[in-house]
Amino acid sequence: MAVLIFVAVAGIVILVVAIVRHRIRAADAPPSVGPLRFAFGTTIVLTLLAVVGTLISVIEAAFGERVTVTVPVHAIRPTLDPDITSIDGIRAEAALGSPGFTEGVLVVSGLDAAARIWLVVGHAVTGALVITILVLIARLARQAMQEEPFSHPISNLMARAGAVLAIGTVIGQISLGIGGSLASAQLYDWTGLSGVDIETSVYERLGLSGSGLPESTFAFDVEFWPIGVGLALIVVAGIMQRGERLQRDTAGLV
Repeated sequence: MAVLIFVAVAGIVILVVAIVRHRIRAADAPPSVGPLRFAFGTTIVLTLLAVVGTLISVIEAAFGERVTVTVPVHAIRPTLDPDITSIDGIRAEAALGSPGFTEGVLVVSGLDAAARIWLVVGHAVTGALVITILVLIARLARQAMQEEPFSHPISNLMARAGAVLAIGTVIGQISLGIGGSLASAQLYDWTGLSGVDIETSVYERLGLSGSGLPESTFAFDVEFWPIGVGLALIVVAGIMQRGERLQRDTAGLV
C-alpha cells in the first residue's frame, strides 16, 4: 500500500508540473501530448486492475472459506535446537537483537463475522483510496492534454486527493489491524491443556505459550506519513486556488 500511495502522489506531482509547463509553452509551440496520453491510458488500466483486486479482496474476506490475514502475536524468539551443534553454509556472524517475530501472514479458515467485517472494511477503504487517487491522476492527465489546461481549476482535485490520503489511510490501517487482532485471538487464545508429560518450559523459552502455540495479542501499526502527504497536498491545493483566482481576475487585463 505504501508503495502505491508513493507512486500515486508522485504521479500527481508530475502531472501538475506537466500542466504548468503546458501552459507556459502554449504561447510558443504546442507541446507533445504523447507522454500524457500514455500516462492517461496506463492510469485507466491500473484503475481497472485496482477495482478487480479490491473486489476480490472484499469477497474473499466476506465469504471465502479461507482468508489471508496478517495476524499479530506476542514476540516469538527463534532459538536453535539444542541437539544441533553446528550449521554449514551460514557466513554472516549476526545475532538476534530484538524480541523476535511479532506477526505473520496466514491463511485462516473459520473466522467469525466480527473479524470478517473489519477485514472487509479495511480492504474496501484501502482499495477505494487507491482507486480514487488513480481516477484523480487520470483526470489531471486528461486536463493536461487540453489546449487550455487551466480552463478548469485543478485545486479541487488536489484537495480531494489530500483528504482521501489523510483520512482513508488511517481508517484502512485501523480496520485491517482490528481484523487481524480478532483473528489472532480466535487462533491462539486457549484456556486449558491436556496431554501426557507436557513440558511447558520447552516452549516458554522460545517465547511461546505453554501449548507451543504463539500467544495472541491486540496490536497493529499505523503509518502516519501518508497523513502528512495528504495535508501537504491540501496546502498546495490552497496555494493553487489562490493562483487560479488571480488568473481569473487578471484574464481580462491582457
